[in-house]
Amino acid sequence: MRETPGDQVQGIGYAVYKVRVRNTDAGRGKRGGYRMICNLVDRDDVLLVAVYSKT
Repeated sequence: MRETPGDQVQGIGYAVYKVRVRNTDAGRGKRGGYRMICNLVDRDDVLLVAVYSKT
C-alpha cells in the first residue's frame, strides 16, 4: 500500500490531499501551522493548489 501525504479531500474526483505543515514562527505545532492542498498528478508529480495559515 502506498503512503499518502495527508488526509484526502472527499467529493472532488481527483487525488487531492490536505497536508498539515508546522509553522515554527507560531510555536503551536502542526495544528496551528500551515495547510497545503496538493493534487497527486502521478507517482512523481505533485501540483500545489493552495497554502494557508491556520493562525
